[in-house]
Amino acid sequence: MRWESSVAYEGIMTQEVRRPLGGTHSADLIVRSYDFAEIERLQAEGDWDAARGAACDRCASAWSRMCRRLDLLHEHHAPGGLGH
Repeated sequence: MRWESSVAYEGIMTQEVRRPLGGTHSADLIVRSYDFAEIERLQAEGDWDAARGAACDRCASAWSRMCRRLDLLHEHHAPGGLGH
């Protein structure tokens, strides 16, 4: 697992979306990247559970932050919300 794989995966996903839709369509993605050195170290040590856990924890944390930001936007822009 290396950062270069993120570039390859994004390209594959966009190609698969564009294939049936054509034009300039692309994959609708949220990309969360992190320091692969920690993951690589855990893999080298053979601690695959910790490597998977570290990656999953970061994804869950990013998802939680994104959801909270969407909640705040909704609170701000909803009728009667802070922005009205």
